[in-house]
Amino acid sequence: RNRRQAARAGSAMYAEALAPLGLRVTQYSLIAHVMRMEPVTFKDLSRATRLERTTLVRNIELLRKQDLITDAPEPTGKAGHLCLTEKGRNALDQGLPLWKKAQAAVKALLDPEEVTTLKRLLGKLQTATWTTESHS
Repeated sequence: RNRRQAARAGSAMYAEALAPLGLRVTQYSLIAHVMRMEPVTFKDLSRATRLERTTLVRNIELLRKQDLITDAPEPTGKAGHLCLTEKGRNALDQGLPLWKKAQAAVKALLDPEEVTTLKRLLGKLQTATWTTESHS
């Protein structure tokens, strides 16, 4: 419970920072992943972001409607792959200083040892594979 509350508090700081863009933290993260991986399939993007397919599809559709993500052009890309639009690249560029400002705010709340511990713990959680079978 405490971890979820702490995660929500941290997410709220990033959400507030990204509010001027009209993007949620998950959406900004998705366009950043697409940029790093493009052209990228839903399957690979789902693995990289650890989002379930239905959640990913819903978010990608919202980003398509905002003209931030599109299907990769057939002649240069592969069928079923996603890439950023120019508007998506601009949103990333505009969001980067906002994201960095939120990171600085989080770091200002924590001492250097806490930042190091937080990074280590988050890294462990990102690489962990959790299933109900392995934890029952």
